[in-house]
Amino acid sequence: MIRNILFDLDETLYNDQDVKAQADVDVLSYFSDNIDGISLTEHYQLYKDSDKELVFDWFINFLSNFTNKDSEIKEHAENAESIYWKSLSNIKLYPDALVFLNAVSGKFELGILSDGSRNKQLKKLDFLGLESFFNSENLVFSEDVGEKKPSKLMFDKIIEKMNLNPAETLYIGDRVDRDIVGGNQAGFVTVLLRRNRSFNVSIINEEEKPTYEITNFFDLLRIIE
Repeated sequence: MIRNILFDLDETLYNDQDVKAQADVDVLSYFSDNIDGISLTEHYQLYKDSDKELVFDWFINFLSNFTNKDSEIKEHAENAESIYWKSLSNIKLYPDALVFLNAVSGKFELGILSDGSRNKQLKKLDFLGLESFFNSENLVFSEDVGEKKPSKLMFDKIIEKMNLNPAETLYIGDRVDRDIVGGNQAGFVTVLLRRNRSFNVSIINEEEKPTYEITNFFDLLRIIE
C-alpha cells in the first residue's frame, strides 16, 4: 500500500525550461546593455549552459571576466539577480499537478526530492504556491547533501527525514537517469512522467525501468485510486 508520495520539482510539477530560458535572455540582455564586452548573441550559449544554482555568486564570477571594478561587479550582480528572480517568478504549476496535489493532500505524506540549491528551490515553491502542501521537514535538495540525483545520499536523506518505508513510497520524476535510476536503487515505487519534453526517455536496462509510466497526473490518480 502506498502511504507516501515524493515529487521531483523542475519539469515535473511545472514547466521549467521556457521560463528559465526567458530569465537567461533577460539577464544577459541587461549585461550586454550595461557592460562593455558582453554580447547577447556571442555569450548566450555559454551563459545558458552554465549551472547557476547559486545565482548571485555565479553572476559575480561571470562579470569578473569583463571588468575588475568590484563595486561595478557587485552592483550589476545585484541588479541581475533581481531581474532573474522577477523572470523566474512567472513559473506556473502544471494544471494536472495541482489537481493531483489537491486530491492526495491529507491522504498521503508528501515530500520533495529535487536537485538545486535550497534557497532557489524554496523560492520556486513559494512562486508556485506549494508551501501549504509540504511539511518543511519533507524537503530534500541536492545542496543539502552535496551531490545530485541519482546519488544514494539524496534518497537516504529523505528516507531518514520522513522515516519512509521505500516499498510504501511513490516517487515521481521526469528523468530516467536521475529520478528513475535513483528511485529504483532506493527501493521506491517509481513513476516516469513523460511530458512532451521528457529527458532521457529511452530505457536501456532494468535499472532504468520505472514501475509506472504516465503522461500526466490524471494517469497517476487512476493508478493510486
